Order: sequence, then C-alpha cells, then structure tokens
Amino acid sequence: EVWKRKKTNGLANYNDYQFKEYEKIEIGLNNIDSTLKNKKIFNKLEFIFDYADSANFDKKLSLPIFFNETISKTYGKNVPDKKENKIIVANKFSGFNNNERMAATAKYQFKEVNLYDNTLNFYNIGFPSPVATDGFANYEYELSDSLLVNGTDCYMIKYFPKRKETLAFQGNLFISRDTYNIVKGTLKSPNKINVNFVNSIYMEVEYDSPNDTIFLPKRTYTELEMSIFDKKKDSKSLLFKRTDLFSDYQFNQNFPEDLLRDQRQSLSDSDLEKPDEYWDKNRVEPLQESEKNIYSM
Repeated sequence: EVWKRKKTNGLANYNDYQFKEYEKIEIGLNNIDSTLKNKKIFNKLEFIFDYADSANFDKKLSLPIFFNETISKTYGKNVPDKKENKIIVANKFSGFNNNERMAATAKYQFKEVNLYDNTLNFYNIGFPSPVATDGFANYEYELSDSLLVNGTDCYMIKYFPKRKETLAFQGNLFISRDTYNIVKGTLKSPNKINVNFVNSIYMEVEYDSPNDTIFLPKRTYTELEMSIFDKKKDSKSLLFKRTDLFSDYQFNQNFPEDLLRDQRQSLSDSDLEKPDEYWDKNRVEPLQESEKNIYSM
C-alpha cells in the first residue's frame, strides 16, 4: 500500500515556498580509550576526556572536538523557473580556531535523502531504499508492532537485507495506519562498509504529510563514522553527527525576488553572532547535556 500511495516532496507543488531550518553538527573522535588519553599530545589536557560521551547509536565512547549550530531561512520558487536561496540568520561555533573550514568539511559529508526514492546515494554508491518499488527484491519485511509516533498511529515494520553480500540498510519504518505514508524511518548500514573511508551510516528521517499526495521534511538525524587513521574495525575514527529540523513552512506568499539573490554570506560574519538568549529562544529542540558541555570545553 505504501508503494501504491507513493508521495512526492510537497515543495514542488507550489509557486513559491519558504521554511526555517535549524542545523547542528558535531565532530568527535570515536572509539577512544585510555591509551589515547595517555598520549603526549594530550599532556595537561586530560580534562577534556571528562566530556567524552556514548550518545551515538552504537554506544562507542566519543570525544567531541567541534560543534556548530546554524539557523537559516530558505526561499524557493518553482515558476517560471526553479530557484532557491538559503539565507543564514544565526551561527555559533565551538572547537577549532579555523571553525568555518571545519564546518564546511563537516557539511560536505552529509547527503540529502528522500526515502521515497528507489535509490539512496551516498558517496556515489547507490543503496536500495527500503520503500523502493522493487524493495522486496532486496529486503525482508516484518510487521513488528503498532504504536504512536509524533501523534500518529503507526505500523512498525522491521526490514533487513535479503542477502548478506548486498550493500543495503536495515532499520525500522513507521507507517501511518490511516494514510500509509512514512512518518519516520531509520537506516543503518549492517556491516562495516568501507566506502570512501566511511565505516558506517545511521539515519533517522521524519516527515509531515499535510495531505494524501505530498510530504514535507520534518527532521533528519545522521551519523557517519569515518576511518582516517586506520581501517581496522576497532581503530580510532571520526564521528560526524548532524541534526536538521525544518519548520515554519509557508507557501504562495509571493515574496520579493531579492530574497533569491545570493548574499555571499560567510559563517564567520559578525552579524550572525547571537547572544545565548537568542539561541535559547530559537532552537527548535533543546541541546542535549553532552552538546552543552562542548561549549564549556
């Protein structure tokens, strides 16, 4: 039924659209242990290990080294030609001196994903989507439970690759019992994939569905573990995390054309620096304790 009622991204259904995006990105050293703590490079800096946490999905101990928050407003038009522009409203860094380069490097690692697509592309590698029209060729499905997700009654469907050698995901799909749209989905690479230094991928994707034919992105959470030091399974690695929250959608407002012009912004622009009170008011979701600690390091 999900395939029969396949939805499209609602942004394409209007003459113009606008929405708010809150993004936070974290980079950490993953799979740390006491031997790392005792290395000379951390002499007199042992205190930073007090900020290590295991909040990532695989519960490995991770030491955060960089954190970035950005609030932006996106404006787009579909007629007469497709145009889109993102205007940064606020930005906040913690970590390295060269914060902008770190942020750009981190943002480049993440890819936009539409679960309704037949193929999900990561680093030029195509993974079959669990809701692809030929999903049964690559996945096994198991109706696991019925529960409430974001206020919607959902079927919980577990899925996993039919064959171990298939480059595919495993996870859960939360499907509305009334409209059969995707409310939430999780994606996890089942094995160490070793694609362009990427060991593992984990994603959570949430959608709003204002009607029976379209969806709107609501929240995306991504973790990427990358081995840049050693390719052994338990070696130290970099862990990239990104949370994206989309809100305040407006359509057909006929906004001024000026909002589609590139403003050539830099994340380091002084006018993007905002006081803590601003962030407390404008974050779409509060920081976790481990994230607050990064600003204290």
